[in-house]
Amino acid sequence: MPEDYKGAFFDALKIAGVGALTFFFAPWVDATFPDVWPWVRFAVPAFLGVLVLLLLYVFAAGKAELEVVWRIIGEPEVDVDKVIAKFLTANSGDGGDLFEVSVRHKYGRGLGKVALKQAVKSGCGLRVSVPHSDIIVVSEGEQTRVNSGEIIIGNDFSIAFTLKPDVPLPGHTWTHLPFRLNAVTPSSQTHWTVRHELEPRGKLARVYAKLIKVDATVVSLVETWR
Repeated sequence: MPEDYKGAFFDALKIAGVGALTFFFAPWVDATFPDVWPWVRFAVPAFLGVLVLLLLYVFAAGKAELEVVWRIIGEPEVDVDKVIAKFLTANSGDGGDLFEVSVRHKYGRGLGKVALKQAVKSGCGLRVSVPHSDIIVVSEGEQTRVNSGEIIIGNDFSIAFTLKPDVPLPGHTWTHLPFRLNAVTPSSQTHWTVRHELEPRGKLARVYAKLIKVDATVVSLVETWR
């Protein structure tokens, strides 16, 4: 459905909803306050109708959002929007910068908040990857979490975090990983797209995926050799 038609449809639906709720509340106002002015008899049911409709909308249309943040450890605490993977041609191996990627609970309301809680209980994860890249991730001081399966590092550039069942408050960090980038030889391609994907599990995985959004400032990685 085109966006203009869709907007008109939902506007009409909201007006119809307010009208229906007004019709529902009007008899109650007449019976409870028989001596009030006529405009009050209209205004009170209309206001209650709008309020109920707003509460239903907030709950039904609510979503949860997770935020993936990249930073360079040792640099000022400013979120990175483009990752520069620096490698030395004469000494190929680990990159020069120590990065940290964190997963935060940005916000959640209504059905989204409920979906987030249920998703993490079922073992929901979040994957950060750079498809088709030869760069790999080397964890820094987090081998215990890697061995336990809480963090899964793929052979290609990918990190999968298993989100713990205890959902942190909005704005708080869920989990994080310090790591270095590793590469052996220069690639013919130097600009890569970074993906941040939710990996819900269980019978309602598709529902969770629609109600939980993943937001990330980093969308690209640039490979440089010196």
